[in-house]
Amino acid sequence: MNPKPPLRVLHLPLIVMNQGYVYCQTLKNLGHKADYLLYDIPAEDASLHDICDINLELTNKGYWERFKTVKRFVTESLDKYDIYHFHSARTFIPFMAYSRWSFLPNWLGRYFDFLDMLDLPYLKSKGKKIVFQFWGCDIRSPAYEKQYPEAMCFVCDPEIQRIHCDKKLKAKILHFIRKYGDATLATGDLVACYNDFQWVRNAIDTSYWKPVDYEMIPEKFRLKQDGAVKIYHSFSKSDLRGDIKGTKAVMQAIEELKKEGHNAELMFFNYVPHDDIRYYQTQADIVVDQLKAGIYGNTGVECLSMGKPTICYFREEVDKMMTPACPVVRANTTTVKEELRRLIVDEQYRINVGEQSRQYAVKHHDVNVVGRKLEQVYYRL
Repeated sequence: MNPKPPLRVLHLPLIVMNQGYVYCQTLKNLGHKADYLLYDIPAEDASLHDICDINLELTNKGYWERFKTVKRFVTESLDKYDIYHFHSARTFIPFMAYSRWSFLPNWLGRYFDFLDMLDLPYLKSKGKKIVFQFWGCDIRSPAYEKQYPEAMCFVCDPEIQRIHCDKKLKAKILHFIRKYGDATLATGDLVACYNDFQWVRNAIDTSYWKPVDYEMIPEKFRLKQDGAVKIYHSFSKSDLRGDIKGTKAVMQAIEELKKEGHNAELMFFNYVPHDDIRYYQTQADIVVDQLKAGIYGNTGVECLSMGKPTICYFREEVDKMMTPACPVVRANTTTVKEELRRLIVDEQYRINVGEQSRQYAVKHHDVNVVGRKLEQVYYRL
C-alpha cells in the first residue's frame, strides 16, 4: 500500500484567534508543507508579527500596487500549493466594498462587487482544492439567531452589523463556497445552523497552555492570594460589539454573590498580550467564557486546557453534538449566578471539574488531534 503523499496547504488571510498559525504549525510537525499568509498585520495585532510565514503588507500599498502584489503571489503559488484554506471567506481578492485591503476605495468598491471572490473559479480551473472555514459572525445568520432572544447578533453597533450582517454579502458567500468549495469547516454553533458544514475544533498546544503553579508565574503577573475565589471573564476589545458575551450578567451575578457573603472576586483584563494572559488565567478558580453564542470559544479552550472549571452557554442543538464527557458547566444569563454559587461553595466540585476540563482539552483540542482531523479532511478532497 503506497503511503499518502505530503500535503501542500496554504492558509490565509486573516488572524482568527491564531488558528491559522496553529493549524500550520501542527501540519508542519506532521510532515506537510503548510504556510500561513496574511494580507497584513493590523496595528491592534502588532504583537503577533511573527506568526505568519508570508505577509503581503497590503495596508500601505496603493490600490494598484495591492492588485499587482496579490496577482504576482497567486501566480507563483500555483506550483507550491494544492490546497487553499480560506478563513472567514476572505480569499485573495478582498471584498471591494468592505475590506481595509480592497483594491478600490470602499465607497467605489460597491459598484465593482462582481470582482469579489473572482479568484475562486481561477483556482478551480488550475485543479486546486478549496477549503473554507468560518468562526462566527463571518457567516452567522441573523435570521437563524432570531429564535434566541439573547443572541449576540442584536447587541452590536450598527456599523458592525452593516459589515457582518449584510444579507446580500452572506448570500454571495454561501453561493460561492457551495459552488467552488470542496469542504467548509466551522465551529459547533455554525454547524448546527448549516448542516453541510463540518465541525473542526479549535486547536491549542496543551503542552503550553497548561496548569502552572503559583511559584512558576513571573512575579509581575502574580495576583494577591487573599483567599477570594477568583472568577476570570474576558470581553470583546471593542465597545462597538456590545455585550456579546453576557458580561453584564456575569458582573451582576458576582456582585449579588458578594452581597450574600461569598468571598468572590472578578478578574477582568483588557489589552493584555496573548502569551501573557495565560498567567492570569492560571490563577483563576472559575472561568466564565460566554453566555450568548451557544458554544465555548477560544478563551474557553485555553482555560479548559489549563484545568479551569469553565461556565458557558450551550444551545440545545449544540449540546446534542457534544461528547457526553464534556465537562463545561452549562449556564445562561439567568442561571449563571446559581452555577457560580455552586462552584464557589464546593471546592472539591471545582477541583473535579477542573481536572476533567484538562483531560477533555487534551483529548479533543490538542494541536496534534486537530491536525490529524485536518489531514483526514484534506485527503478526502
